[in-house]
Amino acid sequence: MLAGPRVYLAMATDGLIFRWMGALHPRYRTPHLALIAQAVWSSILVWTGTYGTIVSRNISRPPSAHLKTFYYDTVNFSQGALKLAIDFAGAEHILAGSDYPHKIGSIPSMLDAIRALQITDDERAAILGGNARRVLGLGAEPT
Repeated sequence: MLAGPRVYLAMATDGLIFRWMGALHPRYRTPHLALIAQAVWSSILVWTGTYGTIVSRNISRPPSAHLKTFYYDTVNFSQGALKLAIDFAGAEHILAGSDYPHKIGSIPSMLDAIRALQITDDERAAILGGNARRVLGLGAEPT
């Protein structure tokens, strides 16, 4: 939900939706009109109970079951957050790295956090590259 307004900003910039959705707040530089529009729309869905109806009509399993099929990166170096992700989705759904280019994106910190996890060596190897190789269809790691 929090990323939605940034998507609307990009779409408005490209002319795919109303241009006013891409207006940035002069002080905070956030897509404030898109935030407001999303808040109003979300509130309508919640108040009318239609969100649950939409979800239950269009998917066969609860949303949490689908989330367990996603792959998650290790952008957060918190041991608690990494363990929570492993406990939720399984080590086979955790990939070392991130697609988010930021200043705190430290490869050494990421590796230290993964090495410190209380997991098996096989799970650690999977997170550090085995899962990526499997997902990308690259086969086993060369020896």
